[in-house]
Amino acid sequence: MRIDAVVISVGEPQLRRCLDSVAWQTVRFNSIVHIDNVVPQAVALRAASEKVTADWFMLLGGDMVLLRNAVAVATSYIEGESGGMGAFHFGLWDGFARLVIPACKVIRAEPFRRAGVTDRLDNDYRVQRRMERNGWPTERLWKKNVILGSHFEDPDDFQVFRRYMIAAIKERRSAGKSHLVLRDLHERTGDGRYALAMRAYEFGRTKEYAGSHNLDYDRQMYQEFKLKEASHG
Repeated sequence: MRIDAVVISVGEPQLRRCLDSVAWQTVRFNSIVHIDNVVPQAVALRAASEKVTADWFMLLGGDMVLLRNAVAVATSYIEGESGGMGAFHFGLWDGFARLVIPACKVIRAEPFRRAGVTDRLDNDYRVQRRMERNGWPTERLWKKNVILGSHFEDPDDFQVFRRYMIAAIKERRSAGKSHLVLRDLHERTGDGRYALAMRAYEFGRTKEYAGSHNLDYDRQMYQEFKLKEASHG
């Protein structure tokens, strides 16, 4: 069973640990595709998918750190399925939000390429839905606490801002609960990063996001956010 690693990064402080964890697997990846600082994210995803040579790939962000047996676990599920699965969503332990999230995706390459990546903030969700409509279902193993690593440990202020500004934009038309999780964590820990995240979330509620994740836009918004914070003392 061959599986490639695809790492999409935008200068995360966790990137070295991420790449080391990809390289130091008990079962090695077939190849490692690393796309760094390409914006917007849709362009990076399209470029990465064209470089994949294995039938499957594991899609990772630069803030994810794998357990040493991640490839072994992933391939065991791929080899155990009947042949009709399009993707597996494994869990990662989120060191900041302190819960398991469905952040580690292992995807069948050709159906992913055929589904196409749209230049939208929710492009990963839309690709998954198109794959499922085309007969390639997803098994959601994170709901069974099948965990392949960690996510978002020791984030810097910009990472916190970026994540929760985007969460607010995504959740504005849904029943998202990020703000409730943040409030509870701040009350329990007193950690100022959760206060920052809550302010970033409120800032994001006033913003729109044209296209997929774009680091240049996020940096612009961060400067606007800091100026607004400074003006309020």
